[in-house]
Amino acid sequence: MKMPGYNDKKRNEAFMDYHDKREALNGKFLKPTVLTQEDYDLIPDNSSFKVGKEYVSNLKIPTEPEAAFKLFVDYYATLNLYTQQNLFFDTYLTFENKTAIKEEIAAIEAFINEADKVSYKEACTERYNIDDFTEYKRFSEGFYNLHLMSEEKFNEGSVAARVYGKYVLFYEYLKNQLDELASPNPTNLISKLKDISFEYDMDFYTNKENIRNQNLVIETVKYFECGAGSRAFKPLDFLNLLKKQQAYVNFNYVTPLAVIEHLKGLLLSPLEKHILYGLIIKWTGGYPVNNLDEQYNQTMKAIQKEFLAYPESTPEKIFCKANEAQRDRFDILGIAFTTSINSNIDVEEVLAGMGYMDQGEKIFYNFNALFDNAVKTGMINSFENKNALIIAQSDHHHKYKKWLKKFKGLEYGDEDAFEAFLKMDLFAEFLKYQNELSLVEPTPYEQVNFSTTDSNYDVNDLNGTIDELTEGNLKKHGFDEEDIKHFFDPNYPNHEHRNNDIVLASKIDGKIYSGFKGARKFYFRENNIQFPYKFPKLIDEYYSLMLAKHLHKKETLLGSNYHQISETEIFINKQISWVNKEIEAHHALIKTYKFSWHNIFIRNLENQIEILESYLGLLNRKIITYNKLPENFIVPLIPTPLADIPNSIVAENTVNILPSKTELLKIEFKQYGFLNLEKVKVLSPDRVDELIGKISESDLPYKIAMMDYLGFMNYLLKAHFSTFKKLELKISNWFKSDTDGRAVRGNRLALVKPCKRYTAHLHKQSVERDYQELK
Repeated sequence: MKMPGYNDKKRNEAFMDYHDKREALNGKFLKPTVLTQEDYDLIPDNSSFKVGKEYVSNLKIPTEPEAAFKLFVDYYATLNLYTQQNLFFDTYLTFENKTAIKEEIAAIEAFINEADKVSYKEACTERYNIDDFTEYKRFSEGFYNLHLMSEEKFNEGSVAARVYGKYVLFYEYLKNQLDELASPNPTNLISKLKDISFEYDMDFYTNKENIRNQNLVIETVKYFECGAGSRAFKPLDFLNLLKKQQAYVNFNYVTPLAVIEHLKGLLLSPLEKHILYGLIIKWTGGYPVNNLDEQYNQTMKAIQKEFLAYPESTPEKIFCKANEAQRDRFDILGIAFTTSINSNIDVEEVLAGMGYMDQGEKIFYNFNALFDNAVKTGMINSFENKNALIIAQSDHHHKYKKWLKKFKGLEYGDEDAFEAFLKMDLFAEFLKYQNELSLVEPTPYEQVNFSTTDSNYDVNDLNGTIDELTEGNLKKHGFDEEDIKHFFDPNYPNHEHRNNDIVLASKIDGKIYSGFKGARKFYFRENNIQFPYKFPKLIDEYYSLMLAKHLHKKETLLGSNYHQISETEIFINKQISWVNKEIEAHHALIKTYKFSWHNIFIRNLENQIEILESYLGLLNRKIITYNKLPENFIVPLIPTPLADIPNSIVAENTVNILPSKTELLKIEFKQYGFLNLEKVKVLSPDRVDELIGKISESDLPYKIAMMDYLGFMNYLLKAHFSTFKKLELKISNWFKSDTDGRAVRGNRLALVKPCKRYTAHLHKQSVERDYQELK
């Protein structure tokens, strides 16, 4: 007798598996990338984003039809396959009921019969009203192998993704399941494969000594782990099947008829055989087959014929295609190297004579050859000795790969693809980027000033001078004739101008500020306080100004919960962290340019490290002092000249109350973009606080339901977290739930698939009602 709750338990287990499969697929395709300043500027509402932080961005759609279609099938359509599988189990509680499978197949085939009646011409010419039948007609006729899919189709909820996921991938899955159930060992695929497969473990396939082309292994594993191949085989099961059958083909290729009869006689379903044929071909270069050994080529063509005879358009017919561009490259290289050896002519001359090196397309067989050519042509300065050359070569090799991954789509570990980037014009683009990075913005840390001259002013002159803005005074302070001419030109856009000694001329004030007055004016702006690298005697003042702004901001934010001593310690620790990162970044730059021509640049970096270490000593002394202060001590602050920091910042009495749970949640929510949500924007500030308070004081299921209703969960996933797991751990930390995020995950999934243990779905109506009452 079944225990109460058995059905729900089975469904929940299946739903968890479904969720994990989706997570694995997302992990494969949705790679977090670092937000650059350029991309940040393109975001309309970028207040919740930070330059330099990792975010998951939308997938880049390839510009070639076949590549775009492959992405569509492998990701968006496969997500729909997983959904169909979960819905099937939710209905029947099994994947092994023949009657259920047959009925589902019959329903799909009825749809296909109707879709076949659609005119292909109409399917090709229709632009706007593309329904399920029209879309399927396009798929069945290979329309998207020739036509680039429109952007809106690259969405899990699109008609195209749903149709292909259900009527192609899920249909194949069901037929494969039915074939397995009809086989002699219907419930045991492993048993069926045992006699026709090897029994290696995955370590065998990931060992380069056994299989040199590890990129092909990785690509195959991914295809059967979280791609379309997962509808038929698990990765290791298929690799062992492929390896054994590939060995049979290689041993018997002189008798192609015998090879085909053997493969067709395997106890596999038609789909499984189709997949096996395709991967045998892919592992020998892909199709159309093209091998130097004529006899082997004949056998592979026979397998190719069986592979292409499969009646439907399948993901394998895309996945197993040859890389024609790479084939052409290998052919040209092979001819060039053979000619070079036979004729004693340099291979580069042969390639140039073949017309293969025009417009920056010169082929280099490795990075060192590319780098050497850049040195020979003067793109990179020569080096003092061989050791300097080797070190610079290694450094550029590493940076070039990082640049390619960031800007050109090179995937980690894909050495075959890297070869395609060994071109002079592309390397020149990279060098230009590096030059701009080092000379214009040498580091992402905005507070570094890479001036190349020392100040002519007496460092003991703490006041400096303030002079009227005249041509004569500008000349006195070292501005040249051209600078002065431009500055007084009414069309000159800048209101300020400074020379290397940080003499600041201001059109707005009509003044010239020199010495420390100029430095203060330059470094301590109202909305932009910078670290005074050229004037280290201003460091104490810099510390006081930064602390004052921090405390004023926290006092405004926390109100009666503000605690000055705690916030001062927080500020000092943040400054220590910043200084350590700056010192580390400076050392990294020195190491990078140690053997190049940036001598003045390096000297400035070394001087700045000394100044940073001095500031670090000050901060360490401060933190020791504050650790010894009594609880009610008021921090003394140097008066600040900044208008936006009122004198009341130094309070006479400070109440020692730690922030409440609700106040802490307010800070976290606002930091993570809560105020950017559409449903939150329409609320008054008081109502927003009331809403956060309601979330804070409620039980976890209610919290999750309200966050989901507001759209906060989706926003967090898109803007701040690369996976659901990271999101769940963060929310769990906010609400002091379990350490592994299980309760948050369970309640989040319960909103999609209700269950008894997690009850967030029971609060859907109440959270909507509570929100409407706040409006």
